Amino acid sequence: MQSSSERRRLLKMMRAEPVSVWMALAEWTAGLAVIALITVIGYSEYADRGLARSSVAAAASDVEGKRAQEHHKQLFDQRRQRFQGSGEQRRVASESPDIQLPAAPR
Repeated sequence: MQSSSERRRLLKMMRAEPVSVWMALAEWTAGLAVIALITVIGYSEYADRGLARSSVAAAASDVEGKRAQEHHKQLFDQRRQRFQGSGEQRRVASESPDIQLPAAPR
């Protein structure tokens, strides 16, 4: 047989059991909420970096485009000067047959 103190203790445990289930559920929900919050914050940081990188990349490509354009213009001017210079050399060579033109680099 059970004594009255054991009976009271068992009843008290039975009454306390739903509270412990609800507490466990509350703790589990709080933990899940914390994980979800960390995930959302992490994703927003990642998305912000992606936007920042794309804007930086666009600005860098603009700068590179301008530099490339300047470089192409410089090369064009140098080649034009060389071509004009070689025309003068041809004219001089045709006037005086003793001058040998250097071999063109390939």
